[in-house]
Amino acid sequence: RINGKIGKTGSALTIELVETIDVLAELGKQKGHRWVVGFALESQDAHFNAVGKLYRKNCDAIVLNRPTAIGSDQNEIELIDQSENVALHISGSKLDVAQQLIAWIDTHLG
Repeated sequence: RINGKIGKTGSALTIELVETIDVLAELGKQKGHRWVVGFALESQDAHFNAVGKLYRKNCDAIVLNRPTAIGSDQNEIELIDQSENVALHISGSKLDVAQQLIAWIDTHLG
């Protein structure tokens, strides 16, 4: 552990990272009467993996994103409900997608 500035040596630096807690799983465990909507970024077997996360994390619904959303102004999501069905499919600007997603959550889970 180093406190303060590290002087330049020209040598490679190694950083050790410590994994954080699984916030979504903790929320799912403690949700009580609240609704929990998770997010899953999946590239392979996307629907299957998102449904698995939905149940493992004790979510009421899960938003399936694809890696194409990273660094893009556009997004396409599927909202998967407890029956494993796609309850909502949205594509467009990230702002439009977020607004439609919030409206659906307010109408169906609120």
